[in-house]
Amino acid sequence: MIQDLVESQESSEARDHFIKLKGEVESDKTLLEKLLESAGLEPSGTLKVAGKVAGRIGMWKMKWGGFEPGELGMFEALEALTLGIQGKRLLWRVLGEISPWIPGWRDIDFAALERDAVTQRDGVEKWRLVAARASLISPERPVPR
Repeated sequence: MIQDLVESQESSEARDHFIKLKGEVESDKTLLEKLLESAGLEPSGTLKVAGKVAGRIGMWKMKWGGFEPGELGMFEALEALTLGIQGKRLLWRVLGEISPWIPGWRDIDFAALERDAVTQRDGVEKWRLVAARASLISPERPVPR
């Protein structure tokens, strides 16, 4: 979804933001996979399939709503991304809580990972609000004073 956001941005500032975010999210995913592996854990096959199906259904819905700036699908995509990043933030918090019991995790700075997720979420929030104005407010409607 982030790649679709990169490709649909008219603003170079927004495009650059989502390119950077994509790299950060991929890095976080790699770290999470390594953490699970080091703890002898693995996401179940069912969860992986469910996640892929939910992601694809969400993308179809957003693309149907229009993934271009000013379309409702853009707002929905940013809304979903914001919620996903918030979920990642809370996951880092939980993993930080259990890290003392997992030897390979004791040196991981989960608080820093959580702060990074907050920064990512806040960065997406800026563009979500822009998309909300563009897709939910009629251009003919006067600005309130």
